[in-house]
Amino acid sequence: NGNAGGVRAVLSLLKVAGLDADLDAIWTMPWRAGMPNGAYQQDLEWHYFDPPINKIKDHKAHAMKSITQAPSAWLPQLAAKYCELGHMSDLAMENLVLVDDQRLNFQSDDNLRVLRYCQVARYDAAYHDFGVLTDMGGIGAHDDQDYRILQRFVDEPWSFNEEIKVMCKEMFDPCCSGQVPVKLVVFDFD
Repeated sequence: NGNAGGVRAVLSLLKVAGLDADLDAIWTMPWRAGMPNGAYQQDLEWHYFDPPINKIKDHKAHAMKSITQAPSAWLPQLAAKYCELGHMSDLAMENLVLVDDQRLNFQSDDNLRVLRYCQVARYDAAYHDFGVLTDMGGIGAHDDQDYRILQRFVDEPWSFNEEIKVMCKEMFDPCCSGQVPVKLVVFDFD
């Protein structure tokens, strides 16, 4: 998260959007000294804390691995006597899903892999009177069905095996009329 306000700013935005009620914890990476790097919700109240982000490599795959090894360090509410998240105290990488828009976050440079993930699409598009904006997108940006698909994936990840195939789409362009033939194909393989 590039926001200088860190986890406090993230939580504030989530509260404004009314999304904080659906979350149990929030963490920000990379580690920032002098401010909390995590927040957790317990009994409908948010508390700030420091998850062990400074003790791991700065990569989401390593954070997820650390969550499986020490869940209570990432979810402090697990220490409560009566915790609704008791099922979270025994986790494996297969139990976690990473939702991200950056493909590089699904595997670290030392080959630690996230086993289940949802890659969120980004796109460039004309937006109201602002003209063309780059890197727009996110879950539900074009279709609320995104939320249902993500929920289905969380409920039944085995029905979403990765497919090695081409996926082609034509995006609507208001400046283009009719069927215009392709004249040049450009490939980019990172």
